[in-house]
Amino acid sequence: MTDTEFKGNTNEALEFASLLHPNDIAHFVTIVPDGSITARSFAPTDLLAMRQFIDQRQGRENMYLHVNILKPGIRNRKAKKEDVASVRYLHVDIDDPEGLERIKNFPLPPTVVVLSGGGYNVYWRLKQETTDIAGVENRNRWLVERLDGDRAATDVSRILRLPGTINIPTKVKASKGRKRTLSRIVREYTDMSRAYDISEFGEVLEISPRHVVEKTNAVSVANSNLRPAEIRPGLASRIDQLIRKGDDPENPRNSAKPRYRSRSETVFAVTCALHRAGYSVEEVAGILLNSDYGISESILEKRNPHAEALRQTQKSLRAVSNDWPDGESHGIPKRTFQNTQVGIIRLRIRCSYNVFKNRMYVEGEALQSHHGEMTDKVCLLVRDLINKHFGFDPGSEMTRDAVYQLCNENAYDPLLDYLNSLVWDGIERIDRWLVDLAGAEDSQYIRAVGRIVLIAAVRRVRSPGVKFDTILVLEGPQGSGKSSAIKILAGEEYFSDQDLLALEPRAQMEALEGVWLYELGELAGMRHADVNKVKAFASRSIDRGRAAYGRFAEVRPRRVILIGTTNDDQYLKDETGNRRFWPVRTGDIDTELLSVTRNQLWAEAAFREANGESILLPIDLWDVAASEQGQRLEPDPWEDVVLSTEPDVFNGRELMSSVYLLENVLKISGAQLQKHHYRRLSKVMKALGWNGPTTITTEAGRKMKGYWRLTSRPNSPM
Repeated sequence: MTDTEFKGNTNEALEFASLLHPNDIAHFVTIVPDGSITARSFAPTDLLAMRQFIDQRQGRENMYLHVNILKPGIRNRKAKKEDVASVRYLHVDIDDPEGLERIKNFPLPPTVVVLSGGGYNVYWRLKQETTDIAGVENRNRWLVERLDGDRAATDVSRILRLPGTINIPTKVKASKGRKRTLSRIVREYTDMSRAYDISEFGEVLEISPRHVVEKTNAVSVANSNLRPAEIRPGLASRIDQLIRKGDDPENPRNSAKPRYRSRSETVFAVTCALHRAGYSVEEVAGILLNSDYGISESILEKRNPHAEALRQTQKSLRAVSNDWPDGESHGIPKRTFQNTQVGIIRLRIRCSYNVFKNRMYVEGEALQSHHGEMTDKVCLLVRDLINKHFGFDPGSEMTRDAVYQLCNENAYDPLLDYLNSLVWDGIERIDRWLVDLAGAEDSQYIRAVGRIVLIAAVRRVRSPGVKFDTILVLEGPQGSGKSSAIKILAGEEYFSDQDLLALEPRAQMEALEGVWLYELGELAGMRHADVNKVKAFASRSIDRGRAAYGRFAEVRPRRVILIGTTNDDQYLKDETGNRRFWPVRTGDIDTELLSVTRNQLWAEAAFREANGESILLPIDLWDVAASEQGQRLEPDPWEDVVLSTEPDVFNGRELMSSVYLLENVLKISGAQLQKHHYRRLSKVMKALGWNGPTTITTEAGRKMKGYWRLTSRPNSPM
């Protein structure tokens, strides 16, 4: 069904509004994707007006309904918490298409379940309406913990999706593959007769700032006394699995849609849940230190695991507190750095730092279409959200610094995680991948080069800046798959073939960020000066410049390796620095098989790198490499001129004078003659098998600078 054919179900929307609030005003809110908000209120008898309002907006705007009852006089606007008169429903918003299984297994069956399009909205009707706003929101948070719901959607003024209307994705969601979806009541799990006493629902442990300080200070005095702790029975199964495995088993970090991008995010989610479940600081930190649990991995690898466990525990304890770490003034949070960070966390805005790409990301439903890579615009929106939700303005600089800090605390390296997640099957492939997959001739040199390049690529990820100044050059006819092979090995997002040499140093550094394998295309077409630039560029293991988010210049160790491609077999301009090039003639590359084999190639390379294998070419292959490099030297035009020149012969030697060759044969004389001409002549003569330059003696007894080589020819006539 196409978007134009997609139709809503207004009858179901009206039915739901009547079921939710049979005798009260229904408050609708509609939002244009990436655009404006409209609010309208209707009496329960205004069914025709309701229908017209919904029909006019079906398929054009996202439609919602206020969950609870608003105060008299609050009409035609999106309500705030203080506008709520009483609460009829507990609710949870589950942003997970797979969330229905958790709802089915929950011990308190819900009154209504709505498929929202991206997940589920779940309602539990209370037998008695209540004005205990804090108590209701506490129970909503308890439901969130049990059902893995949206922690930013527990307030009583929440609006939730109106079933029977079309969920229209924002531009960002659409770019990630989200399609239009018709929201609907999930009738097999809906029963409007179900109602509960509020006491049937659990409560979340409420933690005050003073309690935070007292608990953390008591432990920090002697954090070295912390001991590994165990999970207590009764912990929510999702949190139990996160602790044991250290990652979400259904949507792990190396999947297309990870629930948690980094280990830091996972640790934060776990420690918040443990605090809310009533675990002490000592228990939470102890669980992070328990090597039997996967959640301990990122903690135990730190220089001081006890201090790190306590730091993570304190950070999450402040986040789950109902109040503010630096307190309030006249009922408004103080404008401080810590309060700003906590405000960002409570808005459920996720800040992260991709170490490999050197990019910071700010994401979350609160940001709507603006989430993604951090920009000034995003920071301004975060500042505005803090001001609107919590009543204090942190200012531009404090907001930006708070976002920076939270991003740094949630640093992750997806490429490193990928390599560390691979399990080698024990079949050796990397010695022969150039032979078996790229059609290269089998030799010890080819095997060594193929192995070393892959191990070096892994080492550059694990040990950025490690010395590796060699360039593998894939030679082969156009269309044989050279560039495709490099892109497959790297993965498309870690590959680039942008022209580097024309860029300034800072632009070069930015171009290298996030690139693992960089293709230097068509070496044969480069000028002599450009080839020298390539050699100089490859020799550097660090880059200097000011990063996109920085105010100061910084040194960035390289994580990239360079791979050249060419259709030619003569592309080296001179003999100096050629050791940096490892030429390999390839055939038609089997890119399909390379795609299938890629993970195991990197798995083996990662295994052998971890075992310390060298990334230097063995000494016994140096001469082979030099021979391969020599064959790729472009012939100097002077060679033909020299070859057509008849040498003098005296006492078993052929002789040629430097001056004669330059002035009489090559026609360079007088002021034109420079030192570089002599150096060029020397390279040409050596390439043709002559010895020198040295002093030679002619048959006439004249001594001069020149070149000689042995011959059986008779002496030249006088």
